[in-house]
Amino acid sequence: MALADRVVEAQTPSAVVYQPSGPARRALEDQLARLQAQVVDSLHKQGFEDRRIVVERFLNMRYDGTDTALMVLDPSSARPPNSGQGEPDYFDYLAAFKAAYRQQFGFILAPSVAVVCDDVRVRGSGKSSEAEGESVAAQLARIRFAPFALPPADEGGFAMVFFEQTMGRVRTPVLALEKFRPGDILDGPAVLLDQTQTVVVDPDASVRFLDAHVVIDLH
Repeated sequence: MALADRVVEAQTPSAVVYQPSGPARRALEDQLARLQAQVVDSLHKQGFEDRRIVVERFLNMRYDGTDTALMVLDPSSARPPNSGQGEPDYFDYLAAFKAAYRQQFGFILAPSVAVVCDDVRVRGSGKSSEAEGESVAAQLARIRFAPFALPPADEGGFAMVFFEQTMGRVRTPVLALEKFRPGDILDGPAVLLDQTQTVVVDPDASVRFLDAHVVIDLH
C-alpha cells in the first residue's frame, strides 16, 4: 500500500517594495528560508525523506497602484551558496514578474513604477511515487526492521475494534502514520491513520514501513 502524496504550504504577508538586492531582498530571502524550514520539517514528520520532497518558493507581486497580483515562482528550490563577496546570486523575481505580466496583458508598465511584494509563500510536496526510487522488493531486501515501541497505555489512543475472523472485539491502539519511520515493524491489531486513509492491521498480521509504502504480512 502506497502512502499518499502530501502538500504543505506556508505563507506570510510582506507588503514591501521589491528590491533586487540589499537589506530588503535579504529580508525576503530570510522569510522564504524560514517558511521552507517549516514545510520541510512538517513533511519530515510525515515520513518523507529529503529525496522525496520538492520545494517551490513564490513571491506574490504586483505593480504599485494596481490590484492585479501575480504569484511568481523561483523554479529552483536550491539556494546558491554565498561566497561572502557581495550579494548572493539571487533568483531574478522582478524579471520573471515582468515576463509573466507581459505574457498575460501584452505590455509592462514603466520602469519607474515600483513593484510590491504582498506575500511570501513556500509549498512543499512529499512525493510517494517510487518511479525514481527503489522498488518495494528492493526496499524489503535492504531495510533492517525493528519492532516499533508502542506508547504507554495512558499516552496513546485506543479503540474497541471488531475482528470477525479472529477474536471479536479487541482493544486496539490507534496511531498516526506520521509516527513511523522506514524500518519500523508493528504487530497487529492496530489502526493507522493519516489525513487521507485508514489502515487496519488484523491481530494475525504485522505491518512493515518502507520509504513511502506500508507492507502488511498475514501470518
